[in-house]
Amino acid sequence: MKIKNLILITLSIALLTGCKKANDPESPKPEGPKEEPESSKPDEPKEEIPENVYAAGVKLASNGTKSVATFWKNGIPTYLTDSTYFSKASAIFVSGSDVYVTGYATNGNALVAKIWKNAISSDLTDGKSTAEANSVYVSGSDVYVAGYENAGGPGTASLAKLWKNGVATNLTDGKRDAVANSVYVSGPDVYVAGYESEGGPGTRPMAKIWKNGVAVTLSEPTQFAVASSVAVQGGDVYVAGIDMKKGNYVAILWKNGKPTILSEDGRADAVYVSGPDVYVTGSEINGSSTVAKVWKNGIATNLTDGKNSGIAKSIFVSGKDVYVGGSELYYPTHTSAKVWKNGVVTDYPVGSRYAEVNSIFVK
Repeated sequence: MKIKNLILITLSIALLTGCKKANDPESPKPEGPKEEPESSKPDEPKEEIPENVYAAGVKLASNGTKSVATFWKNGIPTYLTDSTYFSKASAIFVSGSDVYVTGYATNGNALVAKIWKNAISSDLTDGKSTAEANSVYVSGSDVYVAGYENAGGPGTASLAKLWKNGVATNLTDGKRDAVANSVYVSGPDVYVAGYESEGGPGTRPMAKIWKNGVAVTLSEPTQFAVASSVAVQGGDVYVAGIDMKKGNYVAILWKNGKPTILSEDGRADAVYVSGPDVYVTGSEINGSSTVAKVWKNGIATNLTDGKNSGIAKSIFVSGKDVYVGGSELYYPTHTSAKVWKNGVVTDYPVGSRYAEVNSIFVK
């Protein structure tokens, strides 16, 4: 799923002029400024534009009873719904001057999958059945959204879905529970990561990736597994998620279908590839709490100290800077939305009793 601070250096060049009187026939005409040969001029620094940090998630409304879908730009919140019903922002993507956010809002009866463009809402489903929009990716003029819809009602299987410019395509047939968690576009190819259960509703999920609608199972059929995030670079497909090994949930990264375990007791929620480096965020169990973590090329760094339960849900790399969005539970008082830049944390927003960041984008 995107800049820099300007420092201008002014160069002074000495001007050499003649000293004789103008009416002296031997006096030379004044010379203009002398330019250095092109090859000897020092490079002028390029203008650096300040980066804007966008984060999407939820914040508890002032009435203290409903969560409100929210996105922040540099820490300043925009509320996407009122507090009449519950709502949630799951993902954010910025293209040009447009800010796209996906998530859901309830209508009193069901969750309605939604996309907001510059805070203006559009429904992706009709509100008759429960649905969520979990991820968004913009490629050119096309807007892709991944999610699910339970069109059959309670007790029936949900359909993994991909919307392109608001038009839905079912990735599964509805015979088994399925959810699409993440979408990524690379050239003409559209990749979706999620899961499909091995049987009917409530049975064990299997991690899957769909490329242009064709499914590939990443996990073993007998294991509980979910694909949470997908990224593609240079023909290589990276998928972050969770799998079960020896009775424990493990944080896992698949590269072209080959798994690498990042933690024997944790989860991987997002992946981002920048040049040769592969970044994954998630969390690891630490006694009675969880530690928010980021893995760079498989090497872990803790974002929280384990005194409270921390979760890292999203990651974005811009140049040398690594941004992570998540939350930390300070039981029993509050949950704080967090944004880490190179490991340094900022609360979004300060003083809220409940808030979380689910997605981050830098531009």
